[in-house]
Amino acid sequence: DLILAASPVFREAGAHVRLNTNGHGCIIHGRDVLPELGDAVDRTNISLNAPSAERYVELCRPDPSCSKVRPSPAPEAFWQAMLDFLSRAPNFIAEVRASVVGHTLDDDEIEACRRLADRIAGVPLLVR
Repeated sequence: DLILAASPVFREAGAHVRLNTNGHGCIIHGRDVLPELGDAVDRTNISLNAPSAERYVELCRPDPSCSKVRPSPAPEAFWQAMLDFLSRAPNFIAEVRASVVGHTLDDDEIEACRRLADRIAGVPLLVR
């Protein structure tokens, strides 16, 4: 709600709005938030963070209790929610990148993430 309220103020002042996100917005709110974000956000970095669901859960430790979806989803559902968000984000937001934290992954995992980001969304991978 804050992003939706603040975005017009920032844009009117000439700023661009960038969202750094884990891509869990839809699973947290229990609805599709991408159309709303598309109206409010110019760019987004989506934290892909891992090349597989198992590694994602290990590194990110998603908390199912934060979701409005009932019954609470399994932690692996947050991986799928992030992939869905990443795959659909380019339909709503002009500039989309996936990202990973480089020191948490080995070179093969980073390359697997790069291929995944390209395959499911056609977006570049930022290694932070």
